[in-house]
Amino acid sequence: MDITRLTAGRQTEVFALLNRETGFTGFLRSDLQHAGLDSDQARVYGEPGQGPVESILVVYPHQAVYYALRPREIAGYLPILRQEGVSKLVGKTALMEAFAFHIPWVRRTDSWVQELASPPERLSSSEMEVRRLATRADAEQLYDLFMEVEEYGFTGHDRTLYVDTHVRIADEGTIRTYGGFVHGRLVSTAAYLNDRPSTAIVVGVATPPRWRRQGYATAVLQRLCQDALADGQVLYLFYTNPAAGSVYRKLGFGNGGPWTILTWDGGS
Repeated sequence: MDITRLTAGRQTEVFALLNRETGFTGFLRSDLQHAGLDSDQARVYGEPGQGPVESILVVYPHQAVYYALRPREIAGYLPILRQEGVSKLVGKTALMEAFAFHIPWVRRTDSWVQELASPPERLSSSEMEVRRLATRADAEQLYDLFMEVEEYGFTGHDRTLYVDTHVRIADEGTIRTYGGFVHGRLVSTAAYLNDRPSTAIVVGVATPPRWRRQGYATAVLQRLCQDALADGQVLYLFYTNPAAGSVYRKLGFGNGGPWTILTWDGGS
């Protein structure tokens, strides 16, 4: 099985493939629409031949994304991963199983990916103020909130550095962070990455244990989704907690499904 780099001449076929399952591929399609197939920032490989493109591997500077509608032969992609020096591969779980058999991965993360398929329901928490986080004081509260959530231990112990970094990227507009406040205290947060032309990825959804099960995260996400839709963005999110799925469905997220990340050292 030979794999070749696909150029602009195959763009229509590549997009036809990606349009089959937008819940898995919308952000990928947006990248390629913006950059084109000839960009070195997103190199596209696929199966050659005169027929339709059945699978693709998109290589970014720090990872690769593989997509096909259903499992296919992947042997031809393994040398490409080595050649490109890739050490992180992501894609639909059903497709990653074949790669996992051949790649000496050291970490595997299984999650779900979903697309905001319809506007969110009218859900709110009347006692909470929800707004964009825009000040240094907001960033300080955000750091303190993350320190109460076990999953965000990677935030680090340098509060000043975190706050400085957050203020900078917020000013640049590459991330938009929302928070819910009760009596002036930040109790829940969520953000979306605003670094793509027409799609955005929800990140940083967090509520400390003592504030959970009160509808706070849902209200924050509702405001985030409404603003992103008003800005013309299509939202995607990745999550590892199955219990969160019911909340996301109420907000209008759907499509997509199981998603896997394989990480290894120095290529396959």
